[in-house]
Amino acid sequence: MKTFTLYALALVATTVFAEGFTTTESVKVSRSEPIYKTITSERPVKECWDESVERRGNSGGNDVVGGIVGGAIGGALGNQVGKGTGKTAATIGGAVLGAMAGQGLSRGDSTPQREVVQKCKTKYETESRQVLSGYNNYGTYRGKEIVKFSETPLSHITIYTNISY
Repeated sequence: MKTFTLYALALVATTVFAEGFTTTESVKVSRSEPIYKTITSERPVKECWDESVERRGNSGGNDVVGGIVGGAIGGALGNQVGKGTGKTAATIGGAVLGAMAGQGLSRGDSTPQREVVQKCKTKYETESRQVLSGYNNYGTYRGKEIVKFSETPLSHITIYTNISY
């Protein structure tokens, strides 16, 4: 047990009182190579063109006015046709049919109209460009090639060596 305690005490003393130092060496850079990265971006581009389209529809008439005028004319004609109690039914039927016909006529003529409209769509163009990100600096240390990356080319690479005892 005394031997174990002695070894444990020696180990703790060595760890607590261990010393060390750091040395530095400078290695001459033999070459520096630029390193590029690719940046890709998308840019929206709006493309527009004129297109001729056919329109059918309202020529400026009004459905309400056409219905009223058609109903009045249909009622007057129906009143002329009927006799007795049938005269009232003919007047009402003529007014209804005349109103429907008047609305249909006022909705527009059947001649198609040509109209130029502008249509657009968005496309995306991809742009890629090379951007300098830094330099790989090469040197030889103890017979082996070493590389250190930096933002600018270096003339020397500093090597740090920690020695503990």
